[in-house]
Amino acid sequence: MLAAIAALHLTACAKTNRQPDLVFGGDANQFRQTEKRAFNGEAAIENSFVFISNVLHAFYDPDATGAMKRKNIQTGATQTVLPNGARFSYVMENEGELLNFVTIEGDIYRSRSTDGGLTWVDQIKVVEAERVQWNPGVARDALGGWHMLIESSETGEGAFQGDVGCYYFTSADGVQWQAQGRVIDRCGNPYLVFTSRGLLVIHGDLRDVWSTTATTFDGTTWQTHRAKFDVGSLGVHVCDPHAIEIDGKILLSVSVDQNSITLAESSETFEQLHERLLQ
Repeated sequence: MLAAIAALHLTACAKTNRQPDLVFGGDANQFRQTEKRAFNGEAAIENSFVFISNVLHAFYDPDATGAMKRKNIQTGATQTVLPNGARFSYVMENEGELLNFVTIEGDIYRSRSTDGGLTWVDQIKVVEAERVQWNPGVARDALGGWHMLIESSETGEGAFQGDVGCYYFTSADGVQWQAQGRVIDRCGNPYLVFTSRGLLVIHGDLRDVWSTTATTFDGTTWQTHRAKFDVGSLGVHVCDPHAIEIDGKILLSVSVDQNSITLAESSETFEQLHERLLQ
């Protein structure tokens, strides 16, 4: 079943070469499209942004093959840092090193890098597969607690079926995780960030096709804000978001038609976006 899900993603990645413009909906949405076919036009789906020595880098899986490339956004220099085993990766900075949370045969593993993502060591399993699952997203709160959302399917039918959703896990140390249950229906590829108002999640939302929206969590209630925030394109999957704040602006990446990355920018911070969603 896990192989079937991987095949679904690979097939979708290669199915067309459409490059439609993004459509931004909702009064909390201040984004505008800035670049199609980013990362030298390589076919890519998942992407992670991190700062390395104050320089923005992207980590992505070219052609959904399970490899990992590192791109210096400032210089454009790109290199392969993992030849395989990096499908559905989520790279984040933590206390001076990088962590990669990755799906392998349905289980979630964590590895770390102390040289800016050039090499990865100490891979450990952190979440066993209770069901078919992939695409973890991870963040830490102001008190140091760890939070993870994982895209999963109860029936095992995969990422393009209506039963997909995001399941919530918490941890005190980033190694031992406790399941908190399903919290967002039709949810995939979650990106997590904390603001003073709580947890902000930018994620895929599956209806007829995938689009990208936002959900907030104040410690008690999960609230999805698709009417206020929607990034999509008619008849085309727009999902797999990742974002980062740069000089008071948000840079957002999304996959378009499961074969390329499009970039968008907002003049707001994550804090301001969160506030606007809750108004």
